Amino acid sequence: KCHSTEHSKKRKNKLETPKATELKIVKNEEQQKVHLEFPYDDLELLYEYTLKELGIKDPFK
Repeated sequence: KCHSTEHSKKRKNKLETPKATELKIVKNEEQQKVHLEFPYDDLELLYEYTLKELGIKDPFK
C-alpha cells in the first residue's frame, strides 16, 4: 500500500512540472546561438537586437 502511494506522488509531480516548455525554449536558444553583448536589464534593446539577429523586420505582421 505504501509503495502505491509513493508511485502516485511521483506521477502527480511529473504531470504538474512544465518541463517540456522549458526544454523547448532552451533548444531554440541553442539553435539560434544569439550572443548577448549587453546587460539583460535593457529589455527594449534586447528585443530589438533579437529581432535583428533573427531577421524579423515586423514581428506583428
